[in-house]
Amino acid sequence: RTFIPQEVMAKHMRQLLFLYCSASAAFVDVSKHQFAGHLEPSPDAIELPHPKLAARHASMRQVHIPKTGFTSIANSIRHGILKECFGERHMVTGESCLYLPPECPGLGCETHQMLMMREPRPQVFSLYLECVYDRRNVTVPSYHTLDANLSLSQQFKLDVMAFNEWLDHFNSSWQSNEDVPKSASFNCYHPGDIATRYLSEKKSACHYSKKRLRSNADYEVAKLNMRQMFFIGLTEEFNLSRCMLMYQLQGHVSEYCKCGSSDEPPEEKAALHGIPRYDVNDLDEGTLKKIAELTQQDNKLYRSTVNEFWTRIHTAEDRLGFELKHSRCVA
Repeated sequence: RTFIPQEVMAKHMRQLLFLYCSASAAFVDVSKHQFAGHLEPSPDAIELPHPKLAARHASMRQVHIPKTGFTSIANSIRHGILKECFGERHMVTGESCLYLPPECPGLGCETHQMLMMREPRPQVFSLYLECVYDRRNVTVPSYHTLDANLSLSQQFKLDVMAFNEWLDHFNSSWQSNEDVPKSASFNCYHPGDIATRYLSEKKSACHYSKKRLRSNADYEVAKLNMRQMFFIGLTEEFNLSRCMLMYQLQGHVSEYCKCGSSDEPPEEKAALHGIPRYDVNDLDEGTLKKIAELTQQDNKLYRSTVNEFWTRIHTAEDRLGFELKHSRCVA
């Protein structure tokens, strides 16, 4: 017979006991908060795979990338359908880079960071339009002065001409390896890979400028940071994103969040910033190519975020026992 020294046997027994206890504890963490078919948030965040549930008294921070719909999410939290389930949690807001240390009273909001992402083409177009229609002290190219006598089609034509000039400026000026000064961004947003910069740069004002992102290094950092977010939403699935945040805040969702339900969420006013509702699909191929040149890293990051978003949605659906309402649901 093989002789196993007593100290070796004891070490293996300790390892087996640790694995058994860890597995049991992980099970108990979930089951002890199980009520009426849904999970209840605990005083401390429940250690589940993403999507996690929020601690009851957490401080939460918006990593607010411009023109992704997070102002509308914040309005839902302050005044709308998410107000009740958000409860007394504290929310830190503002368009600041991920690495800018926020003020986090109570439980640290670094563990409860929230992110919205948007497909880069409409996002970049919206960045330009906000600079024209809703910003002060900017020098963005524009071929009209918000003339109320212009028809929407005339206004769109002039805006697209100026938008192309804006894109040409950034595509030509962003070729060096030097920092682009704030004035070169017309004192407004710099559209180049803006989401990747927000999730990878260590500076205070990511919406102005940065050296061009020439390698995958910035994208890989941004992707890792994205996957560590407590909450991830998509502008293109705005209502589903709100329902997902509702689930993470209280462990269950309203009837209107269920796929197949005829119920609709209460209507809330969107934060449009005075921007006309143009359709990015009306832009010509040449304009779309200019956007693509400025958003090579962001396009990769967006695809990664979409995959992460749907993985989390399906996990939540498995826990809830039903499909959540998304843009392709049939009532």
